[in-house]
Amino acid sequence: MTYQLDTNYRDEDKARVDAGFAAYAVQNNVPPRSCQNFVYRDENGVCIACLEMLVAGTQGYIKTLWVDDAHRGQGLAKDLMRKAEDFAIEQHFSDLFVDTFAFQAPEFYKKCGYTIIAEVPDYIAGHARVFLRKPLI
Repeated sequence: MTYQLDTNYRDEDKARVDAGFAAYAVQNNVPPRSCQNFVYRDENGVCIACLEMLVAGTQGYIKTLWVDDAHRGQGLAKDLMRKAEDFAIEQHFSDLFVDTFAFQAPEFYKKCGYTIIAEVPDYIAGHARVFLRKPLI
């Protein structure tokens, strides 16, 4: 058999990979992953803040928390975290997880009730990668 290496990851490739992961998870009694998003938009419908949470069973992983520079300092990130936590509690999640870099937001997440569970020093450009958890039960 001949194989070709390609650096172009198409939508249909992602769909195939996701389906493969989901099938493998089911074979091993692991709940498939899904995604829950919370988005703030301005009056023109443009995304100004977003939280993307991966869901697997009774745990959530906050993959992305972003607020546009022009809208920072207005409590949007804190509100998005609250919305994600409310969703997680309604769904009977046991934990929420997030990771960040030391120069980004570990203190913000601590204020939201998260505790550091691991740290990888010098992960990128001399900055540590910080992993946090918030038990919900």
